[in-house]
Parts: sequence; structure tokens; C-alpha cells
Amino acid sequence: MIQKTLFINTLVNAIISSGLLGNRDPGDLFYDYSTNAAPIDPPLVEDDIFNNMSLDNITDPDDLIQTETILQEASKPLKQDNPNIITWLLNEDHNNPYFTFLNDVSVKEYPPGTRTHIHHIIPKHLFKRSAEEFFNSSFNLIVLSIEDHKKAHQILFDLYGDQKDYGAILLLQGSMNDAVRVWRQAGARATNELMRSQQRTVFNQEFQIEMGRRSLSRPDALETRSRGGRLGGRNRNIGRAIRPEDRYLFYRNGPEFLCIFNCSTGGDVLKELNKAVPTNLQRATQLLNGSRKNLNGWSCKKLNTENNNC
Repeated sequence: MIQKTLFINTLVNAIISSGLLGNRDPGDLFYDYSTNAAPIDPPLVEDDIFNNMSLDNITDPDDLIQTETILQEASKPLKQDNPNIITWLLNEDHNNPYFTFLNDVSVKEYPPGTRTHIHHIIPKHLFKRSAEEFFNSSFNLIVLSIEDHKKAHQILFDLYGDQKDYGAILLLQGSMNDAVRVWRQAGARATNELMRSQQRTVFNQEFQIEMGRRSLSRPDALETRSRGGRLGGRNRNIGRAIRPEDRYLFYRNGPEFLCIFNCSTGGDVLKELNKAVPTNLQRATQLLNGSRKNLNGWSCKKLNTENNNC
């Protein structure tokens, strides 16, 4: 967190030096990362039609026109030889690998037909929503190839460990579901830290007492709590040991016996195995993650989803 705070300070100093801010207060641009508290507004990571887009991904005519306009704006500083924000960022920290990488690729000439993306030089997720006219200005945009776009987010992630950059890497690799999952988890952790820092909801003793009183006053309190505990436990484990698209071939005492897919937790797999052959098997996760090769006569291997006999 301290490292990210220093990064924000560098960005603010560069923006002030550039004169791009005018009379605007730098505090209007960025969230305060000096504590673990999350921003009040959710970070901007995935809601723009032109974020991580190239023109051939877009079918709607209005979206295409808007995206082409932004691409043209992003290219202006390079075509007209005008400095973009990278110049001032390097003045503040010429040893920063992210700034030097962008400076190097800013003069690249990609071969005709290269698929390009728009990259926000100062990451969009660091800005408050009210600063949209700044983070989408031509000074903060650069056109990169897909590979260079991945490298830019990888360097940021390696430097500062922000999960939103990791999500961007996954998205650029084509793993949309994994990217959204990472962003949601990051948002949940940030919200949790915000509640903790403000002593709200479950981190407030009076709130806990009141919620407990309400729960116990229900006529179906025991049944509801039991059901809620089971559901909460399952939700916590969804996608950890297995995902619905995963396919596992299970062997029973040697021969192939059962193919399992469309399961979201190790518990789902356990139910299917015990339905096929009732045993004393208590957990299937150890088989799925490979920490145990054989349990109660069961063994398994993960299949390639593109080429399998399931």
C-alpha cells in the first residue's frame, strides 16, 4: 500500500508539472491509497466499450465510430510529435520500468494490419469516476499492440501487485470469466477493508448484536441458520477445486469408470462419486488437486477440454 501511495504521488507531481490539471485540485483525480480503505466508488475497470478493445471486435456502428474517434485522439500526441503524459512521468521517475517501457513503445511503428488496443497510461482504476475527462484525454492514451498491452499491465502488476491489473492481463489473454472473477474478488476485499476501517456492518459490535437478535427471533431460526451455513460453505468453495467447464476422468480400482463435468465444487464431485459407488469417501478435492493419487479406490486425471473422450 505504501508503494502504491508513492506511485500516486509520482503521478500527481507529473500531472501538476505538465500543467494539464489547470486549477483543479489533484485530490479530485485519485483515490486515497494511504490506508487499506477502499474507494467509495467502485473502480473503473471493465465498463467502457473501448476498454481493451480493437476495432475488429466491435459490431455496433455507434460504438465503432466512438472507438475510432478515441483511437485517433490517442494517436495525436505521436503523430504531431506532441509530448504526452509519459514525458512528465519520466521526469519524476526515470528509473520506473513502466514509464520507460511506455516511452520505448511510444515510438514503435507497428506493421500494417497489427491489431491494436487503447491503453490508459495512468491506469483508469486509480481515478475517481468524476475524473473521466482527464483519464480519457489524449494525453493519457496510447495505442499499443495486444502483446505490448499485456506487457504494460504485467509490468504494473509486477511493480504494485494490483489485482485489477492482473484481471486486465487475464482479459487480454481471452479469459473473460477469470478476469471478472478477479475484479469481483478485489472489489469484495477492498469493500471488506473499508467496512473494517470504518467499524461498520460485521465489524461493529452493536450491528452484530442487533443482527443476532433479529435472527434468533425468527420462528424458523434453527432451520434458516442451518441452511445458510451449508449454502455459505458451498459458495465459498465455488470454482476453487473445479469449474463447470473442467472435465475429469475418474478410475475405479484401475479401469476408467466415470467422467465428471458441470461441477463447481469438490462437494459436487463427491456427491457424484458417492452416487455412482457408495463409499466412505469424505472429500474429493485432494483427488482433483493431485495431492492424493488414490482415495477409497478412486483416482482421476484432468482432460483437455478441446480434445477429450468424455
